[in-house]
Amino acid sequence: MNIWEMDFYEDPLMPILAKLNEIYEKEDEVTLEKIYDKAIWRKNPLKRGILGSEENVKGFTVDDLVGYKKEIFSKNNVTLVISGSPDC
Repeated sequence: MNIWEMDFYEDPLMPILAKLNEIYEKEDEVTLEKIYDKAIWRKNPLKRGILGSEENVKGFTVDDLVGYKKEIFSKNNVTLVISGSPDC
């Protein structure tokens, strides 16, 4: 898929699906990162990818994404952290 096509950004999920497709195309490649991940994570669930399947991503709606953003980036989820020297 050509990222310069006009329709590419009309659907907000297209960039995600394009990245997912790119990753699955390279799934059979042996890379240092994959060897490292297998050695470090072994049977740990953290070794699995986080993108999910194409069917799962296509199931998202704009309302789902907007609702998730509002839930996560809300004033009830803010933590203020101050660091530095108290001698200021």
